[in-house]
Amino acid sequence: MSDPADDSLLTRRTLLSRLRNLDDQDSWRTFFNLYWRLLYNVARKSGLDDGGAQEIVQDTVIAVARKMPEFRYDPARGTQAVAPADYAKADHRSSTPRLSAAAQSGGCA
Repeated sequence: MSDPADDSLLTRRTLLSRLRNLDDQDSWRTFFNLYWRLLYNVARKSGLDDGGAQEIVQDTVIAVARKMPEFRYDPARGTQAVAPADYAKADHRSSTPRLSAAAQSGGCA
């Protein structure tokens, strides 16, 4: 009998594989529904207001979409779901003064 946690991980791997097809709207909707709240909360805890956090979500999904065609899952590296949010925050930080001092120094609440 398989462990539900393993099934969840396999589903995520399968989803990642499907996201390589940028036209797969169902998979992208699933990805967004799974991760938007996490990305949003990380941005809010970093000091962004609601609008800034929404921009981070959008920027992160766009950044992931740009990288997906060349993406290859490497089980040795694991997953780093928050890493794209960090990149989007860095890009956002350079284009807007709305971040708190803690967020600008890379800190999270």
